[in-house]
Formats: sequence, structure tokens, C-alpha cells
Amino acid sequence: MARPRHHGLPGTSPLLQALAVGGALVLVPLTFLFGMRKLRVQILFVASVAGLVGFSLLLVFVLDRPLSGDLSVSPAPYREGALAQFWQPMRR
Repeated sequence: MARPRHHGLPGTSPLLQALAVGGALVLVPLTFLFGMRKLRVQILFVASVAGLVGFSLLLVFVLDRPLSGDLSVSPAPYREGALAQFWQPMRR
């Protein structure tokens, strides 16, 4: 069986990638519409919004799949106790 090809960031769906990047591409240019009297204030405003969007995108992509990767959460608590009835291992 052939493995599916992943384009972009591994582990994230194409829809999530499109929404996150598309939202950033719409939001950051909109900040230029807020006319400020001083150029430094305008640059600081745009840079702070761009930084916030960038860190938010980073969190979305890093925390998208918490049970996989280097900084993962162990699925062991889900296999035991009251949650054991809902546990079905993922097939790849």
C-alpha cells in the first residue's frame, strides 16, 4: 500500500494549514489600514500583530497532535481506568 504524500507541515491537515496561513495573510495586511500619525508607532503595531500571529501559528502546529512527536503526552492514562472503554489504538 502506498503511503500518502504530505505537503507542507507533517501532521497537520491541509485545511488547518490553509485556514491558519490564509488568516495570517489577511490579518497582517489589514493592520496597515489603521493610519497612525507616527511611522514608528505604525511599524510597532504591525510588528506586534505579526509576532502574535506567528506565535499563534506556531502553537497551532506544535499542539495539533499532542500524542506524537518529541514533546508528546503519553497515551497511557487513556488506556487505563474509566477511559479504557473508549481507547482504540490508531492504525497507520
